[in-house]
This record gives sequence, structure tokens and C-alpha cells, in this order.
Amino acid sequence: MSAKPEITARFFTPEGNQNLASTRNPRKCIIKSGYGAMNRRCWLEFYNSDLNLPVSLGNILELWINGMRCFRGRIAQRRIDSIDDYLSIYAEWDPERAHNIPIGGIFENQTATEILNQILTSSGLVYAGGFSHDIRFSRLEFAEYPLFSAIDLLAKLAGNWLWGVSDDSILTFKPPTGNPEQILYLREDLSVVNLWETYTDIALHVLVHGGVVSGSTYENWIEIPEREYSAEEDLARIYARPITTPDVFSALRRAVIEQMTGAHYEHYVELSGAGETIQPGDRVRMQVENVPIFPKEQIFRVLMREITYAHENLQTQLHLVTGFSSAPTYFYYLKSDRKMILPYMGGKVGAFQLDISALDTAAHLDAA
Repeated sequence: MSAKPEITARFFTPEGNQNLASTRNPRKCIIKSGYGAMNRRCWLEFYNSDLNLPVSLGNILELWINGMRCFRGRIAQRRIDSIDDYLSIYAEWDPERAHNIPIGGIFENQTATEILNQILTSSGLVYAGGFSHDIRFSRLEFAEYPLFSAIDLLAKLAGNWLWGVSDDSILTFKPPTGNPEQILYLREDLSVVNLWETYTDIALHVLVHGGVVSGSTYENWIEIPEREYSAEEDLARIYARPITTPDVFSALRRAVIEQMTGAHYEHYVELSGAGETIQPGDRVRMQVENVPIFPKEQIFRVLMREITYAHENLQTQLHLVTGFSSAPTYFYYLKSDRKMILPYMGGKVGAFQLDISALDTAAHLDAA
């Protein structure tokens, strides 16, 4: 690792296919990149010699650190400081805004990865593949369901698989097993570890609201065993409208219990002069010389990677979590009710009956 990192900023047309210009070693940059479909943001500040760079709004910015691309996004803000005349820009990549489409369809006797392949057909995402789920579900019905809510639900049903979207719109979807992507060897004089065991996002009782079956909503409870805490507020209400059958509910139940009964840690690790090769979403195991501060086999996941470059120094802060979530919280995509569209609801609630009290009005009735 070079003591003075090499930073390169590259600019492309809004379509991203034509290189406009590049410059090295800007004055300052901050990159904050989250896992899953969380947004990625970059603040970049230049010296006066770079005032003529093509930093028009809408252009694509890529930021490379020591030969590793650490950010790709669209320029959303441009500023010229009236005091120091430094050119500053802000760029971002928001997968949820770029791929905000609804999913529809009925899938019977298919696995999570088979369903995933189909719902991604017109999503704009490229499925990296590589792993196949082998449990078939009797029925899942998506009716105008948000894309990332569908992906997150399929990941839970598959057994708490991990997923994420790169800044090239490439989707990874993989089991939470096997060796971690990164092993960090931390030194006391170059790293800071700040980890807390937490009760955040833990529930003891989970009420699941599913889809409509024979005119009524499929509902069921998930009770979390083997927990020492008990509080009235430990109730979670979640909405998983594509679920209408017991076998699919059982898969969700297994995933929720696995998440809720594990040890949970969060907070951060700071690395000096390193960290740009670690990707958001990577699973990491840490070894601290002479300091056994956490379980040796504990694997963490990078919720967010924050890179700061200033005064020719590089600092990386890895925001870490444990568990199986690929979202800001485990129930992030399930905590709000995804209302069914009217044609779907109308087809589920039974036969239509005319209100005879309206027959004395002047309204014209057309034959169906």
C-alpha cells in the first residue's frame, strides 16, 4: 500500500459511453457507499487548476483509488466556492430510484433463484448468477410489488441469502455461508475498533400479514424462542403480501428466527491508508494482534464503506453489522404495507353484488 494513494477522477457523458476528461489527486474526497440497494454518494473537491473540468450536471463521475474503482455515479450538484474558488461537486448512485419498477406474476413450484431470473427480465438489473437455490415454493404472487422488496423477500425465503447491487447495476444473490470475502489483520497503532453488542432491530413476536386467500388475509405469528429479554414493545408487524401458503410462511419463519436469535454487533472499524479494496456488502473476519476483543470466528458484514481522502492521506471507516440483512434494517422492506392494486383485490374478495338502494337514482346502468 502506497503511503500517498493515487486518486484519479474520470468524467463521462450522461450515457456513460464517452470519456470526457480525467484528473489526478484532487484536493479532497469523501465516498459513502452502502450495501444492498442503499445509495452511494461522493463529495469531491478540486484545486484551482481543475476549474475547467467537464463537471456539468448529469455527467458520470468515476473515482479510482490505487487502481480500484471505488465510485461510479451521476453528478447531481456543482459548486464554486466564493471564498477559495475551489470547484466542488456531489455525485450519487441510487439503485432504488434507478430501478423503481413494480413486479407482477404468479410463480408456482419454483425456487427463489428461478423466480429471481424471471422478475429481473425487464428490471434493468443484470443478475450475476453463480448460485442456485434448491427448495421449491408452492406459490408466490407478486401484484405491483416493488422490485427490491421482491428481491429482499426472496433472499429471506431462500434462507437469509445476501444480495446487493453494484454501481454497474449488477445484482449478486448468494448464500450466507462459506469463507468471508475479506480477512482484516488489524494493528493497534493503525486501526480503531468500535463494536457494540446490540439489541437493535430485535423482536420477540412478529405478526406477518400475507396476501389475500378466499376473501381474507393470510396472517400468522412468528414467536422467537431462546431470548432472555421480554418487553411489550418487542412486537414487529410486517407485510409480506406475496405469501399465501403455509410452506412459504414456514420459510420466512425460519429466516426470521435465525436472524433474531443470533448475537448482534454493530458500529465501525477505522483503517489508515487502506480499505479501498473492501466492497460494501463484503463479509469480513477480523484479527487484532494481541487483543482478543471479540469471538475469533465472528463474521461481520460491511453495511457501509466510508472513504476520506484529504491532505494526501487516506482513511477508511467500515460500518459493520452482523446478521443476515441486506438493507438498513432486517424488516426495512417489510415494515410498510404494500397495498394491492384494485384489480387484484377485486378478484380476491368474491362476487360483485349490486346495492339496490341506488336504483332510485338517475344514474344510467350499462349491461356488463
